[in-house]
Amino acid sequence: MQNLTTNVDRRVPLKKIGDILLFTILFFALNSTAYAESTVTATVDQNKVSFGEAVTLTISIETSDSVNVGSPRLSSVEGFDVLSRSENIESRSTFINGQFQYVQKKNFYFVLSPLRQGKLTIGPAEVVVGNQSLKSKPITIDVGPPGAAGAQAQRRQKPQQKDPLEEDPFFQDADDLFSQLLQRRGVLPSPGGIKTQPINENEAFFIQLEVDKTSAYEGEQVTANYYLVTPYNVRDIDTLKYPSLKGFWKEDIEIATRLNFQREVINGVAYNSALLASYALFPLKAGKTQVDPYKAKCTIVTNQNMLGIGTPYSFTKASQPVYVEVKPLPKANQPQDFSGAVGHFQVTSKLEAPGKRVPVNQPFSLKIRLEGRGNAKVVELPPLQLPQDLETYDTKVDSKFFRDGTSYKEFELFLIPRKQGKFTIPAITISSFDTEKGQYIQSRTDSFDIEVGEGKAGESYQTSPLNLSTKENVQRGKELPPPMIEYASAHTLDPKVWAGIWVLVFLSITMGLVLKLRTQLGIGQRKRGLRERVQKRLKVLSKTLAQSDYRKVGAEGINSINMVLGELSKDGAADASFEKLIQKTPPSVRRELEKDLSELVSYFHALAFAPATMAEQMSAQSKEKFRQLDRILMKAIDIGTDDQKS
Repeated sequence: MQNLTTNVDRRVPLKKIGDILLFTILFFALNSTAYAESTVTATVDQNKVSFGEAVTLTISIETSDSVNVGSPRLSSVEGFDVLSRSENIESRSTFINGQFQYVQKKNFYFVLSPLRQGKLTIGPAEVVVGNQSLKSKPITIDVGPPGAAGAQAQRRQKPQQKDPLEEDPFFQDADDLFSQLLQRRGVLPSPGGIKTQPINENEAFFIQLEVDKTSAYEGEQVTANYYLVTPYNVRDIDTLKYPSLKGFWKEDIEIATRLNFQREVINGVAYNSALLASYALFPLKAGKTQVDPYKAKCTIVTNQNMLGIGTPYSFTKASQPVYVEVKPLPKANQPQDFSGAVGHFQVTSKLEAPGKRVPVNQPFSLKIRLEGRGNAKVVELPPLQLPQDLETYDTKVDSKFFRDGTSYKEFELFLIPRKQGKFTIPAITISSFDTEKGQYIQSRTDSFDIEVGEGKAGESYQTSPLNLSTKENVQRGKELPPPMIEYASAHTLDPKVWAGIWVLVFLSITMGLVLKLRTQLGIGQRKRGLRERVQKRLKVLSKTLAQSDYRKVGAEGINSINMVLGELSKDGAADASFEKLIQKTPPSVRRELEKDLSELVSYFHALAFAPATMAEQMSAQSKEKFRQLDRILMKAIDIGTDDQKS
């Protein structure tokens, strides 16, 4: 997993104001006398979709009592693939007839992708609310062939009156120029491409996939860009799954290490958009190939007030899948030397021989370079028709793909002439498929005439890093001997010097082992010491709990959490807020325990500052919270110290 930083401004909440608001809401909620039965409803954003489109299933649980709401269990989604899951909580309080009424609504969102066509059923969702088990009603989805739903939606639209300005060529040209400008800025996809849109306008964020074309030849470049889009501020993001893109040859264009947000308006709604990853994809075979989703977990800060105080929520989402129709390369008129070059390429050659004269039995190099727009890495060099007395000794290959979509592949051939005279190195033909013209193109290199003269005794003519043999060695046979490596004799050093060297080596190894052992023991001692300190605090907290001093229990619980996070943080500070401390702890602690620790902090805060009547009502959970605190803190110590050790 990769953790990306963002450049969205973060504002530190005012602790006291937040506590007062929290306790006020809890007080009114717990003292509310109105009660209504809990309800569970399931809805979808659309009942008719085409194959390849996604459906958003929303399960809403509404209750007027502060009860625990479990996660819904989907009884049957066999015909669907669950792409992402997220949730949020809504609450409101009203004062009616002298009484406060508190209503809580929890929404769960599932993005589903149908696996086949036909009528598919989403079974009832079961949710445990308090001690009740509630079920929603099943939903039927009609899945049509690819593109069918979009065509039906277009037919249902009312015909619009034609704008007289559309008849004016001036305005048509202006629209074209404006569209081109938007495409260059990434607001619109290129012609023939697709840019996925938000399924639910109320989503906290979504991952947008932009593909520059949905129809391509085998080996033709398709550019895929993934964006994080949200109307809120982003606190952090963890990439859970990069796209596998199995049906493509993949080249990285850009993988974001920092999110740079830009303002973007989609369907009249303003969003913040930042690039996550950009890939150059080259389809490997004909057929319908999926551009896989990008999956990430993101923490969004919503409902910010004038003071910059907001509520953080964590969601896990994935981009909608997009399919590319891959056309096969035509078999008719396909050259025999075609090896997979699709795009626009040029072929050049260069002879590395001064004056085109070389000595016999000495190597020289011939460079052949293919470069242009497309994936040159797949190209193979066709067989060379060299003269009989000109041999290929070795071949070096170098290739690279650039961010602008161009690439090159260079072959460096090391040739050895076996006799004197004049030789002609014939031209080489490399074929490529031009996607715009829809036909094969052949490019030829230049031919070279080279003169081979007599080699002088002891001469070592070298045009490359290779170190080949001299004339005398070649005359023994046609095969060249392997390169020789000479080593200095160990007997050139005095035995006393060797003894001193071995003593120094032994001492160095011993000191390294001692330092490593001290480091390991130090970390073990630190873990044991931290565990003992926490156990002492928890003993005090247990005695305070037995005395029913709930305010002190709350304060001790918060202090215990802050102490552990302070010890595990980078600077060792324990007097900062929970939000600051958790961000400074090792990533493994944040990833596994942040949610549990945040819930414990909220509970002990409420217990420490709540009115007496509310504290008595909350005390029923105090023993369970105490056991949970013990378990979570010990786990944080184990994970955090092991992470720092590695």
